[in-house]
Amino acid sequence: MKNLKILTKLIVGFAFIIFLSQQNLQAQQNNTWIDVAFPDKNVMYYNSYKFVSDDMKDFFHLENGNSYPSTSLFDGFFKTCWVCGSSKESKNATLYIRLPDNIELNEIIVNIFGGYGKSEKLFYANARPKKISLAVLAAVNPDGYVSEVAVGYKCIKFPVEQSIILMDTFGVQSFPLHLSSNKINDFKKNVIQKAQSEFKGEIMDMCILLRVEIKDVYPGTKYDDICISEIFLNDKFITPYPDRYNEIMNVYIKNDNTLLTEYANGRVFIIKDTTSVFTMVDWPKSSNWAILLFVKNDEVGEGSRVEEHYSLIDLKHGKIVDAELEKCTGISPMFQTIEKEENGKVYINNYGKYKIELK
Repeated sequence: MKNLKILTKLIVGFAFIIFLSQQNLQAQQNNTWIDVAFPDKNVMYYNSYKFVSDDMKDFFHLENGNSYPSTSLFDGFFKTCWVCGSSKESKNATLYIRLPDNIELNEIIVNIFGGYGKSEKLFYANARPKKISLAVLAAVNPDGYVSEVAVGYKCIKFPVEQSIILMDTFGVQSFPLHLSSNKINDFKKNVIQKAQSEFKGEIMDMCILLRVEIKDVYPGTKYDDICISEIFLNDKFITPYPDRYNEIMNVYIKNDNTLLTEYANGRVFIIKDTTSVFTMVDWPKSSNWAILLFVKNDEVGEGSRVEEHYSLIDLKHGKIVDAELEKCTGISPMFQTIEKEENGKVYINNYGKYKIELK
């Protein structure tokens, strides 16, 4: 019995040593610096998220080196795509996206149009992502890590990764990114402390990156290229053909239950709802978007509390897009205002709580 107790203690002690070794190994792995360089041209020329993919060859000319470059992911067009690899190879290109500084980390939705969005025929002819790994990295730019074309970051990966499975369907799919703001902020503090102790000089910038890696694919019926047409977060809402401009002449309410949109080519788009009273339409002139305010008839009555409802109208396609907006951003059009800025961009916002670009 005595020998058995000694043996038990030895086993428990040995197991504890193995556990500590695994924890130390994991900590070392988590504290390994990863080098990522962002080309300065992203912001200037593509006016979207700051990003980089490891198949970019020429930071002076980002469009060179790949006939279907990663710049196509952020152009707001579903008809262009990024070819990130081949279904016949085990190694595909990795993408890094800088998360916007003002985005709520615990409320991020990642929207992906996997496959080639030019047509359904080309969608199935090419390979499409099936499983994607999403990882978050804390990134610092130490003093001196910059060149005439790029800014260098030293990054450490957050221990938890998230895998998503895409359905093999033609269109945008949305995935909440399960992050804890408190845990990420604590992680950022640890990374900054580590950077300050290891790198000389000031830390010039600190940000959070999202790493996108293809782990499994749906094979194409004709081609081996793995395509992704668009990626955007919940601070943007993108619809097909955002360049389509119908030269809208006027948007107005008629007879309290009809919304009329008149176009220069003579076409008229009509929304009619006899169950509601339309109270106002908010339409920034020369834009493709409007917000319709209305009250349901059955909610109007003596002594009743009248609730005003909101719908987002996509005027270039002639439809209400409330469901699509909520799917891609996590919010409904309730209590929204809409504005067009001097640069031509259109946004909806909730009194400063969030701001979503409409494309």
